[in-house]
Amino acid sequence: MVYSSELSHEMAYAISDKPLGTYTYQGTLVSCGDFGLNGNTVPVMPYGNVHRGLAQLNGSWYIFYHRHTSGQEASRQGCAERLPIRPDGWFGQAEITSCGLNQGPLPAEGSYNACYCCHLTSPSIAPRRLTVRECRRDTETHIYEEPAGQDETEHLHYIANVETGTVVGYKYFRFEEGKKVSLRLRGKGKVRVSACLDRPDAGETDAGERRLEGGTWEEISLDLSRVSGEHALYFKFQTEERIQFEGFSFVEIMLNSSEFS
Repeated sequence: MVYSSELSHEMAYAISDKPLGTYTYQGTLVSCGDFGLNGNTVPVMPYGNVHRGLAQLNGSWYIFYHRHTSGQEASRQGCAERLPIRPDGWFGQAEITSCGLNQGPLPAEGSYNACYCCHLTSPSIAPRRLTVRECRRDTETHIYEEPAGQDETEHLHYIANVETGTVVGYKYFRFEEGKKVSLRLRGKGKVRVSACLDRPDAGETDAGERRLEGGTWEEISLDLSRVSGEHALYFKFQTEERIQFEGFSFVEIMLNSSEFS
């Protein structure tokens, strides 16, 4: 039996030999704030209630659930995570990631939308849960979409109200040496973006600065040419004014073999 616990942000489960019970509690399947994972007590995303579906696909079990967008509980982003299996054969708690049904880390190539993030923290995000009775869109950093074009199905997705102290993270990417990452930003004023690997509080791998002119999407590039292997990737922002973060692309750069000797 899979259900939303009284904490609201987590999917829990219980087992029984009979449909009508008695059921034995087995633990958490997923928390949309990663509460409880490895003892975590601080939300890694804006969080609210959660709904679910449990399915076995190609031999692996996945929990389908939602995270939250637009600064309120009723706006949601569908997600899926592969469930770990405990030594006793039952499910452990899934870590929220950006991988979905990819069955492993994402390749550090091509383009990704910023809204694939699985870590979004910012000084403006209140520590309390989101609700349907309060919209915090104007005051907090959040995932957002706006209409794009004449077709009502076309939307532009981005992270809005990015400010100094905002951290946006993605788990996980599979890196090969010789890459840079280019971020697409919109806004006005001076912006500094730094990249960190594996932990949001890790030292900077590289940083870039520019002054945004406003009105159009502009790019900042960071050098990740010496990064290889599987890593989480975090972007940390310093801004004069709040800006928008639409996405990022991995680009190959030419390296001399002597640089790695």
